[in-house]
Amino acid sequence: MKKPIKVAYLVISRYNPGLLKQIEYDYKLTKNIKDILWKNFTFLDQVEKNSSSKRLPFLFRGVFGRRLFAWLWLIKNAYKYDFVIVRHMEFDVFAILFAWLVPNRILVHHSKEVEELKFLRKDLRGLIASNVEIITGGISVRTSCALLTVSKDLINYQRSSRKLSKDFPIFLFPNGIIVDNTPILRNVSNKNSSIQIGFIAGRFLEWHGLDILLSNCIKDIDKDFENKIIIHLIGNIGSRFDEQIRLINKFNGKIKIKVYGPLRQKEYWKIFCKCHIGIGSLAMYRIGLTDGCTLKVREMLAMGLPIFSGHKDTALPLNFPYYYSKGGDIDDIIKFTEKVSKVTRKEVRNASYKYIDKKICFDSLGKNLKILYKNNQSKTTLKR
Repeated sequence: MKKPIKVAYLVISRYNPGLLKQIEYDYKLTKNIKDILWKNFTFLDQVEKNSSSKRLPFLFRGVFGRRLFAWLWLIKNAYKYDFVIVRHMEFDVFAILFAWLVPNRILVHHSKEVEELKFLRKDLRGLIASNVEIITGGISVRTSCALLTVSKDLINYQRSSRKLSKDFPIFLFPNGIIVDNTPILRNVSNKNSSIQIGFIAGRFLEWHGLDILLSNCIKDIDKDFENKIIIHLIGNIGSRFDEQIRLINKFNGKIKIKVYGPLRQKEYWKIFCKCHIGIGSLAMYRIGLTDGCTLKVREMLAMGLPIFSGHKDTALPLNFPYYYSKGGDIDDIIKFTEKVSKVTRKEVRNASYKYIDKKICFDSLGKNLKILYKNNQSKTTLKR
């Protein structure tokens, strides 16, 4: 009997509902990957009742504490596995001490870390954190055995910015969702006299491009659109957009903004049932990305909601009819809505299935891990 490849999947993070959803998918799908014995380990600063996650000890719940805990866990446990998959930890000074001790790490990358740290804090702290990441991130990456990235942009970025050889293994591992576990939306009535749009984020940040959408609304505020436009904003917006939203809602009533704050899936599902389209992110270019692979886009497509976005999606074909990637103004949103208005939720979901389902992502990862394992075994044999 062939010996299975042993893989540990380690998540150490602050609590957030989006992450919990991803962890839930991972636990379900990693049980049955052929020839791979997979174990999930999740440690969070707070956990929900009946959760499979464990709570971090009190002293390890801060930023640096979480990083130290990760390394202590890796040093104690990594040797039991062929590979340990763990998200890359930015601005991690402990990598200088410990990275060399755990060579079987596979790091998951979700962003251009050096640039993102400067972008998130546009002051001296951001500059310092970014410069530290150049050193510590470089050490962490170059002492790992492989990388996983959620977009094609990031494969090229990691190879060039970390000065990796062309032979260093980097695999694409896009975000995905369990489509069959996602509730499909009710079909929207074509008799509806308004165009309704859903825009959701855990917390609206600059790369989501909410400011672009609101500026376009203000630019067209005196237009007499044929149909009323209602935009539903779901998530933590903060107060910086209050004045713009008040101005839009106060004007001629043709564009209306509704703000809800953070909601659970069963609550925003009801809102999405009214919507003709959803909005992805409109300004990923602000963090240096031309393609992306966000979980919220996968969830909306799985629900049957076509997407208007400002960037290409890593997993979707360029001509995919239910994902508009060129961004634009309110007129472009209206044109796209008209184009998809007669399509059923089921048609959108079925067309999206093979590109967004998480099982397909894990099947591909399983194949790549087997290739990596075989190559590593060959190198070990040659050294002997």
